[in-house]
Amino acid sequence: TTYNGSGPTSGNVIYSNGYGMLANLAPNAASLDGPFISNNLIYANNIRAIDITGGRNAQIYNNTIYQLQGDALRLTPYPGVGNGSLRIRNNIFAVGSDYALDINLASQTAVNSDYNDFFIVANGQVGVWGGAGRGNLQLWRGASGMDANSLSVDTLFVDADGTPSGLHRTYLTPEGRKAPVVSAKLSLGPLRGGGAVRLS
Repeated sequence: TTYNGSGPTSGNVIYSNGYGMLANLAPNAASLDGPFISNNLIYANNIRAIDITGGRNAQIYNNTIYQLQGDALRLTPYPGVGNGSLRIRNNIFAVGSDYALDINLASQTAVNSDYNDFFIVANGQVGVWGGAGRGNLQLWRGASGMDANSLSVDTLFVDADGTPSGLHRTYLTPEGRKAPVVSAKLSLGPLRGGGAVRLS
């Protein structure tokens, strides 16, 4: 499936940028579905790992996101149009400040999230729902009605501050599958210092 002429964004290592991924798509009849973001390792981006504006039938699957500062995923409506559906499944969200899921009030009806692991440390919070921060998984579930099958457990990263290969060597996801593994053949390669992936 394509997204504005490009294929799914999968199998990348993206780190040390302002933004890891930027996606901007008007969810109207003339647009293709997307974005489709899967099996990526995204870490140490100081503003946000994934930033989505709009989108339609979008999928955020099997990603490992490690953010000691800034949001892991932010969703906002496309101006004048809003959002299509967005499914968030089987991701590891590790955040040390800000939010794992920062969902704009106007985008809430588009989101369906479950089977994720939210590893929250320091001043991090699971998400924003109803315009308010939800610090832990219980509060997030109560406000959003989502992530009934998700966990909030230590990710057991082997080497969270070293080479990216150590970030998810032994962890099992809530569904019992091995954690997202970045492909040996990367579609874009490691992107560092201004190398955010821009989808538009």
